[in-house]
Amino acid sequence: AKGKASQHLIAVGSYDGTIILYDAHTGNKVQALDGPTDVEFVSFHPKGGTVVLAGSISDGTVWMYHTPSCKCLQVFVGHEGGDGGGQGGQGGVSAGTFTPDGKFAISAGMDGTLRIWAPRTGICRHTFRLAADSGAGDVRAGLTCLEVDGGADGQLAVVGSEDGLAYVVHLAGKKIAATLRHYDETPGGQAAGAAADGMDVDEDGDGGEELRSVEAVGFAGKAVNPNW
Repeated sequence: AKGKASQHLIAVGSYDGTIILYDAHTGNKVQALDGPTDVEFVSFHPKGGTVVLAGSISDGTVWMYHTPSCKCLQVFVGHEGGDGGGQGGQGGVSAGTFTPDGKFAISAGMDGTLRIWAPRTGICRHTFRLAADSGAGDVRAGLTCLEVDGGADGQLAVVGSEDGLAYVVHLAGKKIAATLRHYDETPGGQAAGAAADGMDVDEDGDGGEELRSVEAVGFAGKAVNPNW
């Protein structure tokens, strides 16, 4: 789990929908939290570490817990769909965390959106509709991964997408700062990055979506690059 945990806790979530909190020193189980249909990510609140965020790729919900009481404080609902299909399936939450200042929760979904949530009310404060139309009507490529705390003000977030792009957004400004094309087709029909690495690329398109998908993103430390 990301974030700062209190009492040296480690949170572990699984596809059975449970979140287990362990003592980091002893490895002993402290408590269990029940919630989503499955758990795709777990993230601690950066201030105090007694609040945990967890999301489901199956039902498209994000749950927020108070760990000392094992109480669910909020369920965020709004990602369209909920079957986690991506590239046509829609729905499902693939990644999420709190903003560095702890004021908002954010989640990336397989519906191609990045959403900013008000923790106390559960209201979606803003929706970034990022991933491009996949060519199947209103279906968008899914967002797969998320990182926050970029830029000098810590308000930049970056998400990866199944369409081969990474999107950098400014959360407070509610605007897209950059679109990074990680996957690009060469004139011969191969992905430039894959061809450079000597990888075999599926030219008939059967496995192109998997090769194209961006699965990890991150920011350099502020000491290295304060702007990004």
